[in-house]
Amino acid sequence: MKRLPRPRRLWTWRLCDHVSGPRPRAPSSPRSAAKPKAARLRKSARRPPGYPIWTAHFGWVSQRRIETAMGNDAERAAPMHVIERRSAGALSEFELQTAVELLRNGAAVDPNSAARTLPRSTVVLVHRGDLMVGVGAIKPVRPRYFNSLLASSNAVAGSALPELGYVTVAATDRRRDLSTRIVAALLDGFCGGLFATTGNPAMERTLSRFSFAVTGQPWEGERGPLRLWLRPAVDEG
Repeated sequence: MKRLPRPRRLWTWRLCDHVSGPRPRAPSSPRSAAKPKAARLRKSARRPPGYPIWTAHFGWVSQRRIETAMGNDAERAAPMHVIERRSAGALSEFELQTAVELLRNGAAVDPNSAARTLPRSTVVLVHRGDLMVGVGAIKPVRPRYFNSLLASSNAVAGSALPELGYVTVAATDRRRDLSTRIVAALLDGFCGGLFATTGNPAMERTLSRFSFAVTGQPWEGERGPLRLWLRPAVDEG
C-alpha cells in the first residue's frame, strides 16, 4: 500500500496582531539554528522597512499592504470634531471664558483684548466631545487699528475692513487641517472684504487658499515679523 505524504503544518497568525505588533518568528530549522548568531543578525539587518509578514490568507506580504487592505488604524480612531458658528453676541459666558483660555494657551494674542472683542464678533467654535479645541472669529470693523496697520506695512487700501483672526487650535488636535475648516466656516456666506495679520507659515498657506494676498511690507510685531493679508469683496452673483 502506497504511503501518502504527510501534510505540511500550516502556521497561521491573526492578521491584526501583526499590523502594529512585532514581526512573527517562524519555527527555526536545524540548519538556521546552526548558523552563527552574527550571520543571522547581518541577514535581518538587510530587511527593508515594511518587512513581509506571514498570513494564512495572503502569504508573505508587506505590512504596508496589510494596513492598506484593513484601513489605517489612526484614521479609524480619529476623533470627531464638531464645528459650530455663533453670530455676534451669541456666545455664552462659559464659551467665552473657554475660548479666551484657549487663546491664552496658544500665546498668539492678548487674552484681555480677546475677551472684549469676541462678544462683538462672528465666532466659530470647534468641539471634540465636550472639549473646545479650536476657535476663530471675524472681528468688527476698527478703523483706527486698520489705519495703523496700513501705516506699519506701507500699504494702501480703501475703507476699513473687518479682520479675520483668533484662529487657534489646541496642541492636542493640530495637524488635522482644522484651521482650514475654521476659516471655511467663517467665510461661508460672507461676501465682504477682509484682512488678516500673521507671521505663521501654516496660517499663511491657509489664507492663500481663500483668496487672501499679501499687501505692503512686513513689519516687526510684538512676537515676530507680521504681514498684512487682504481679501477683496466677493461678488454674490
